[in-house]
Amino acid sequence: MIELSKIDTIIFDLGGVIVDLDPVAVIEKLSKHAGVDLGPMDKMKEFIVSSPILIQYETGKSSEEQFLTDMNELLKANMSMEEFEEAWNLMLGNIPEKRLNLMRSLGQNFNTMILSNTNGIHERKFDEMVNEATGEEGMHSFVHLAHYSHKIGLRKPEVSCYNYVIDHSQLKPERTLFLDDNMANITSAQSLGIQAVQVKYPDQIFEIINHG
Repeated sequence: MIELSKIDTIIFDLGGVIVDLDPVAVIEKLSKHAGVDLGPMDKMKEFIVSSPILIQYETGKSSEEQFLTDMNELLKANMSMEEFEEAWNLMLGNIPEKRLNLMRSLGQNFNTMILSNTNGIHERKFDEMVNEATGEEGMHSFVHLAHYSHKIGLRKPEVSCYNYVIDHSQLKPERTLFLDDNMANITSAQSLGIQAVQVKYPDQIFEIINHG
């Protein structure tokens, strides 16, 4: 159990914590555009997630147009930007308002942040989804500060990514709670003294912080 009395800052990952993810839907859609057999679903997912192409894009080192070109080459496809965005955004599932409201309510007593490996296409989409559901400008409206990998040029689980966040807001790692679904990201954060907890299913965040 986390002792919130010893916490000043709470940092949320997005995918698998605030936003439901559906990677299978993305792979299925991309497979229909691909000019080659992409093989087993799980291997294709890992292939894309670990691809230098995605890492370059998610750290702001390549443009959307370059990312599309690279993905078309990788998949032997000929997708237009519209076709690709449609497929790529299938990754984003539901964003229950109760999770957004949790972040907002915690912001009354804690410094709240988002730290997410994400990209411009997904940021536009989840902001659009949040705006349609709540009327707020976007996801960042529910926390004090949002750090997105494609904007800060750093990506979890790189230690430099966490050091950037710590230095940027002068955080005390031992008084910082970080919630993420990826164990590699948790381990890296813990190496710096951050109180990091793995979220194994999205609504577990309510149990972890004993809220509602």
